[in-house]
Amino acid sequence: MKRRITVIFLLCVLTIGVTAVYLLPQKRTEDDQTVHTLRVALWDYGTVSYDRRIIEQFTQEYPNIQVEVVSCSPEYYDSSLESMLDSGERLDVIFVNQLPQLAKLIARDIALPLDDYVERDVIDLDVYPDTDVLRDPDTGALMGLPYRQDKFVLYYNKDLFEQTGCSIPENGMTWEKFADLAQTLTERLQKTQANRWGATLILEPKHILYYMSQHAFDWSQDDFQNLAAGLQLWLDMQDSGGVADIVGNQMRLDSQRMFETGRYAMFIQGSWYMNFLHMDAQSGQLDFSWGVIERPVWSEEQPNENDAWITPLIIHRDTTEPEAAWTFLKFVCGKQGAEILTDEWILPAYQDADIRAQLRRNMQAEGIDADIFLEGLSDPRPLPTQQELALSEQIYELYRRVLLGLDTVSEGIEKMEQTRQNWKNAG
Repeated sequence: MKRRITVIFLLCVLTIGVTAVYLLPQKRTEDDQTVHTLRVALWDYGTVSYDRRIIEQFTQEYPNIQVEVVSCSPEYYDSSLESMLDSGERLDVIFVNQLPQLAKLIARDIALPLDDYVERDVIDLDVYPDTDVLRDPDTGALMGLPYRQDKFVLYYNKDLFEQTGCSIPENGMTWEKFADLAQTLTERLQKTQANRWGATLILEPKHILYYMSQHAFDWSQDDFQNLAAGLQLWLDMQDSGGVADIVGNQMRLDSQRMFETGRYAMFIQGSWYMNFLHMDAQSGQLDFSWGVIERPVWSEEQPNENDAWITPLIIHRDTTEPEAAWTFLKFVCGKQGAEILTDEWILPAYQDADIRAQLRRNMQAEGIDADIFLEGLSDPRPLPTQQELALSEQIYELYRRVLLGLDTVSEGIEKMEQTRQNWKNAG
């Protein structure tokens, strides 16, 4: 009798064990020698060095996992990715171009939930910015891991400031002082050489609206009149000659790196731009010294806070290589990937004490205040709904029309308000 009970008990244990094996994600590719191939979609692979370094290091550590990169132009990445997904092209891992794109991918049921993998491998999510924004609003499932986090800052050309005798800008500068300084710089620079300017911008409304607002703009309820001052400021700067023709910036294909031409004294861009400046300076392609401060503020009394600008990675739900894809995500979004990003002057989303110390050492060695990048980051905003995404795209286009002189500021604001009212009525 005891023997029969023992046999039954062992069969039960075996059954439970087999069931667990099939229900839980399996950890195989880190140990086996089977060759696995991942197709990874991203942008700018031929332009930036950090993604390439990370993937090369990953394949060295995991020689049984081959990575086939599908790289697109950053300007067309969203539409290119959508086309690949529509055509059924195989993609195992996707670098997501900010949270709005993640919202679209979740709505299309593209992302594989990661909670079981995180729990199985005991991944500490506290080293990242708020990961709740990467959860499916309907199910609460974690749909990706953060790779990078960025903020917008003001870069300046030290050499041009020295040539004009203007004082180096400091943290806490208001937008009004920024405009006045740009005008003074332009006037002094153009006394000796034409086509040099006190400031420039990339005509990208989703960026401009982000860095010119004290807090992230809520499309569903914030007053569009709050955007009028920023629009008027750029238009006034253009009319007075403080900045180059905004329409011309629209036509420049190389606009992201135009600050490196040495013709502009100030430039507002994301923290990712440090990689271009640092690496090109090291290779001798940059012939001026540069510095960086916080982006301007509307009021000196208000704190200069940025929402973290998150770049996550996801695994395609239909991947045939889930374990290899998860191994890739853990590496890229984990400490090993963060060490490479830090070495390349990119802010990783993964920031434990070691990584933060490394970031400080790198920046302090170049005379840069590391607190600009490590402090003052607020949690990113929740994922937008599909309706909010549609509204924001319309607002971006109306904002662009004003900057291009196609509508006046008042006309643009009125159209934004009418667009939102139509959106609410349709909902």
